[in-house]
Amino acid sequence: MDGGTLSTLPNSNISIELDTTDLIIIIDRNGWIKFCSTVLKSIFGYQSDNFPYKNFYDWLHPMNTDAFRELIKDAESKFHSIETNCKSKHHNGNWLPLNIKMTPLQTECGKVSDFVLFVQNQSTDSIFEEQLKHSLKELIDIKQALDESSIIAITDPRGKIIYVNDKFCEISQYTRDELIGKDHKIINSGFHNKDFFKQLYRTIGTGNVWKGEIQNRAKDGSLYWVHTTIVPFLNDKGKPYQYVSIRTDITDRKKAEEMVMRSKELAIIGELSAGIAHEIRNPLTMLKGYTEFLKDETKEQENLEYFDILLEEIDRIDFIVGEFMALAKPKAAEFMKKNVNTIVKQITLFLKSEAKYNKVSISIEESPEPLFIHCDENRLKQVFLNIMKNGMESMPKGGHLYVSIKKENNHAVVTIRDEGVGIPPEQLKKLSEPFFSTKKKGNGLGLMVSYKIIDEHQGTVQVESEVDKGTTFIISLPVIN
Repeated sequence: MDGGTLSTLPNSNISIELDTTDLIIIIDRNGWIKFCSTVLKSIFGYQSDNFPYKNFYDWLHPMNTDAFRELIKDAESKFHSIETNCKSKHHNGNWLPLNIKMTPLQTECGKVSDFVLFVQNQSTDSIFEEQLKHSLKELIDIKQALDESSIIAITDPRGKIIYVNDKFCEISQYTRDELIGKDHKIINSGFHNKDFFKQLYRTIGTGNVWKGEIQNRAKDGSLYWVHTTIVPFLNDKGKPYQYVSIRTDITDRKKAEEMVMRSKELAIIGELSAGIAHEIRNPLTMLKGYTEFLKDETKEQENLEYFDILLEEIDRIDFIVGEFMALAKPKAAEFMKKNVNTIVKQITLFLKSEAKYNKVSISIEESPEPLFIHCDENRLKQVFLNIMKNGMESMPKGGHLYVSIKKENNHAVVTIRDEGVGIPPEQLKKLSEPFFSTKKKGNGLGLMVSYKIIDEHQGTVQVESEVDKGTTFIISLPVIN
């Protein structure tokens, strides 16, 4: 029996309204529960379908059971209401006080059949207070757990930020004052296209949860990845009135995935390069030899110019084949212990004259301590030379090339930053692909070779760029003692 109807108890001449909004329990003389209102169950942390007690004495505190049995006998014999205090168990295990007015129900024969227990308001005040304290503590604990583990932001229906936690400020490098009132465009990296965000806003705008991975940009320009869950909070009309974004930092995972993918690509391309390079180089050598022979035999000046063009293009093909050979070349067997400071400094000195001619100044900030790495010095020089020359070529009107070397997490980190034209986001992720180049006359193999060399040295390459502001290459190599 658990409803909101007017009901007559069996063998009773008394009818009572069993309203689930009242705080009522009905028991028989042995304590078996015939009715317990829904609201009373909820106060004690139970739903109707998970209320565990069949007998009221099992719900009572053990110290109250004997006294309550005596009160039942007294109320039955004298047929009068009795008021008493006792304790019952909350779902969380705490014992909460009850102030009960117990009234016997009489049958048509004049005998007492059951007892109605009215829980008084003053007792429920303490119950509600205890429940409120418990709920508030749970909310505080949940908030603390989220703040410790996640990056949290809350926005209004227009997408304006109204709350961020400490981790959001930490990873974005913005203060709360800089973020509150702004929208998430402040950390937009430009990596995702407009359709990506249209789909996101369409999902949450219709009240649905959105999950996905987003690349953001911190205040200093560095990029980071977050796994994001956006939960709309809906009003009584089913419309979102605010959005809660819960994010976790997955930057390291994305870097690891990128390294694995790049290693696989390098291995496949290396195998293909070996076969292609050998197949091309042999006939190319013959082609160049016969072209030079024909040039020597030709007397007409006009035709000689054509042979010069042919030989120039043959040399260009030979250079590309050489790049392929570098990709196919196995790891050097004679790695040696070298100071990365010395290697980088030698390249900057080598480029000094060319840089001056192109109105480019180069500054280098060396590590205060020697950073020794296990490397093939010549191949590593090829990497730094290639990246620095690319940086210089990206500044046709001149500029500054910044080079720094420092130690981070037992790695030598070489950062090369230019002030050039920059690389658009859609091209940035293609840099390590063969035959892709941002230069008009580039073949796209130079960077591919550089990536392979760094991979062979157990290192990593990161590239950050912004159009019209410049590009930064960050090369990390493990340090040895």
